[in-house]
Amino acid sequence: MKRFELLPHTADVRILSEADSIEELFIVSLEAICSILYNSDFTKKEFTISENIQVNSYDQTSLLIDFLSDVLNLIHRYKAIFPQVTFQKLELTELKASIYGFYIDKLDKDIKAITYHEAEIKKINNIYSTIIVIDI
Repeated sequence: MKRFELLPHTADVRILSEADSIEELFIVSLEAICSILYNSDFTKKEFTISENIQVNSYDQTSLLIDFLSDVLNLIHRYKAIFPQVTFQKLELTELKASIYGFYIDKLDKDIKAITYHEAEIKKINNIYSTIIVIDI
């Protein structure tokens, strides 16, 4: 089980991500970011670009936010959406991954930043969850 839900917020976008594992939590959070930026069915797209990414952070929550921020930077740099990820390493404070995507003409929405505000990975009843606040 993995899912995300957009939550109401006065000025920004809030996402509640939930999954059965940490890896799935990272994946569904990435999918949520990509779906905000580009409203499309990603399963019908051919991935024509890939990038390797490595992130080191203070803790697991920071690792998630830093990972999403790094992907957001690559989205803007290459004018591409990267909705798929394969992790070679995903530990408490470090990850190595390959992200896959496709080029786009324009974003449907722009994200200025992925913030640390309200972010905290929790595990309750074997479900991992976090809220991610996005500055748009």
